[in-house]
Amino acid sequence: MADETRLRSDEVRSQVRRPRVALFDNARSVLIYLVVLYHSAVVYTSADRPDSPIAVWSGVLVILKPVVMPSFCLVSGHLSNAELTPKRVLGLCQLAVTFLIFQALYHANTLLAYRLNKFDYDALPLHIFSPPLQVVSWFLAALVLWRLLLPVVARLRFPLFFSLCVGVGAIFTDLGLNHQNLLSFFPYFVA
Repeated sequence: MADETRLRSDEVRSQVRRPRVALFDNARSVLIYLVVLYHSAVVYTSADRPDSPIAVWSGVLVILKPVVMPSFCLVSGHLSNAELTPKRVLGLCQLAVTFLIFQALYHANTLLAYRLNKFDYDALPLHIFSPPLQVVSWFLAALVLWRLLLPVVARLRFPLFFSLCVGVGAIFTDLGLNHQNLLSFFPYFVA
């Protein structure tokens, strides 16, 4: 009888949806804008280099770099759920397909740019998960991986400590920048 009551209460709890909080939607929107601003400043002004001719953009990047991505990971982690339902698995599959599409488009764009400028660039093999250059869509792959790991990590006794160990361990491994981001921002997602 008690087990039956507990099962019913678990069903009711799983059917009740938390209302959306406008603060998190607005924060996510602002952070997306700041990520685009950061990448635009890096691409169009070379402001990430010490000898940048535009000191203002260099100052903006010094402020944005340590704030934007950790904040974005923190908000994404807060909005993620540790329960993998079929609907959430479908959402993860859609996110993974989106990542693959963007990686293919990025590869095609790089191939076209290199070929038009008469530089050598091998079309094959297609480097989806280990591209030779830094790729801006690493966050999509990280989000899929983090959301898959969240149910396992949430069951640990000290999930934040575990994620901090993984994040710090990523600093001391030579995984390449794209894979290091997957691991080093994981503590922000778990927090």
